[in-house]
Amino acid sequence: TMSRATLKRVSTNGSGPSSLLGHTSCFIDKDTLLIFGGADNDGVNNDLFRLDTNTLTWSRVITQGTPPSPRYEHTTTLIPRGSKGALVVFGGADQSSLFNDAHLLDLNSMKWTTLQCTDPPPARNLHSSLWVDAIQRLVVIGGGLTLDTPVDGLSPVL
Repeated sequence: TMSRATLKRVSTNGSGPSSLLGHTSCFIDKDTLLIFGGADNDGVNNDLFRLDTNTLTWSRVITQGTPPSPRYEHTTTLIPRGSKGALVVFGGADQSSLFNDAHLLDLNSMKWTTLQCTDPPPARNLHSSLWVDAIQRLVVIGGGLTLDTPVDGLSPVL
């Protein structure tokens, strides 16, 4: 049985993200939460922030390579790769376009690379994604081509 959870607001230190919507968050280990992208009153961004969950301290993450373009309503998925793994950012939108691109952040080198998908799924936002270890693939589920046109089914990305 699950024990009862209690949610509470905590104070954090450092310079963290503004109030966001459409961003993603991903625990990369037991002590580290990463936040990528999203939108605020100033527009859409591709910022990457780290929260140290032991000290509750935010910091902006410095990376190498070319990050994904600013976006929100995308997915970020932790996948096994090297000793620390990697994050894959897929899809999403900015103020005028939907995306079907995939970008990998290697957590060992903190370097972004753009992934070349052989048969990329349609562009979409508001979808889900997960790593399926049994088939060694990232799978994207649902989402929308437009507000009125949802995407059916599963789409392998990697």
